Amino acid sequence: MATAPARRCIPVALAVLATAAAIGVAPPAAAAPASDDPPAVDAGRDSTAAALVRIEVRAQTTVVHVDHSTGAVDIRQGSYPVRQGQATGVLSAEGVVATLWRELAVDLGRVAVPAANRLFVEQLGAQLQDGNDSTVATHATDPALDVHLQHCYQQAEDCTVVAEPQYDVVLLTTEPRRLPAQLVNSPSAPTDVALLRVGGSATPTAVLSDTGTVPAEAVLAGFDADPPDDGSTGEWRPAFVPVQVDGSAVTAEAAEDLPGRMDRGLSGAPLLEPATGEVTGLADRDRGTGQVTAVSAAGIRAALDQAGIPVERSPFDLAFARGLDLLGDGQYREAARELEQAGEYFDSAIAEEHAQVAGARADSGGSTSAGEGSGGWPWWVWTLLVVAVVALLSVLLWLRARRGSGGGFSLPGRRPRYVGAHLAVPDRTASSGSPPVPDRDGDPGR
Repeated sequence: MATAPARRCIPVALAVLATAAAIGVAPPAAAAPASDDPPAVDAGRDSTAAALVRIEVRAQTTVVHVDHSTGAVDIRQGSYPVRQGQATGVLSAEGVVATLWRELAVDLGRVAVPAANRLFVEQLGAQLQDGNDSTVATHATDPALDVHLQHCYQQAEDCTVVAEPQYDVVLLTTEPRRLPAQLVNSPSAPTDVALLRVGGSATPTAVLSDTGTVPAEAVLAGFDADPPDDGSTGEWRPAFVPVQVDGSAVTAEAAEDLPGRMDRGLSGAPLLEPATGEVTGLADRDRGTGQVTAVSAAGIRAALDQAGIPVERSPFDLAFARGLDLLGDGQYREAARELEQAGEYFDSAIAEEHAQVAGARADSGGSTSAGEGSGGWPWWVWTLLVVAVVALLSVLLWLRARRGSGGGFSLPGRRPRYVGAHLAVPDRTASSGSPPVPDRDGDPGR
């Protein structure tokens, strides 16, 4: 009969439809990854970059001028905040910044000049040849006043200069934050490691090298410019300068103005091992000789140990490292979550940039972890489901084939009756206790 082949095709059709449906509703996570490759991530360097800070050194400078040239004693005194310079430091423990003492120590020669200029203009009425706002050594137009001005520059005879250092640390947060810092140890030599505390229990920390030496190829990392005045992050980011180290001498390519960049803020900056981003030392510039040298990171460890400050990874470090690893592996949604968690510990501009990249990749359909963001099961669950459906339907087809071939096995239920060569399907519309319907043609009462 024509209906028998059609009935045999029903299970096959069901199998095909079930397989197609299962594959068709597979979640996006089972699809091929986005065509763009995961972004290149230098986890070591980025971790150290997040721990870099800019240090602004100010001195509250008091100038006392005593004039007794007329026979009467005339005392003039003024106290002025004078910016001495800038340096780079690196967070090496919770809320503790390491740098070199050279830029932090008060240099009276650098702060006496601008303070004396202000005193003479504001209290003695002097007019300066280079302008009354000059912060460099100049001359007063009045010769008598100029003699005393030059004495103040030299802190000699009738002029005394006293300065008290103050330190501001600018953090690389999404909006650069300036915090006062306190010196926590007692460095004395210019190349001694100085420790400044800014507070915070989850600040980034750089990994310190255990080798005790600075490799021949290194990267000098730090800030050679001030953050924008409007308080925005803008383009204010650390500079990375490849350098060569020979013994303790640090040099850069001939076209690189390394001494100038050191003066603009790279003094005291960390030297990084290029492959790992670990801090191997700090860079120093002697203003007298102009030489740039390296101080081993062993000095940082020694200073921290002497101050009783433990070196350990912070909660930010752990979350940031996990986020960078996931980002490099293309697990964008999970990376964004970890990087956002790191940002809750510390408002890092570096972590925020990576979190934005991870979030954008995840939203654009980039590869994610199994089931993450798909609203369904991972791909392997769907694969097993399809295999199970196909296997079950194959068994049903085999059983039906066995039944049709008289193999002696049939599914539970009522067995069919054979009438001659035809199959008689039992009537299931009537219950077993109902009487048969009489044939009206054989009805004796008709």
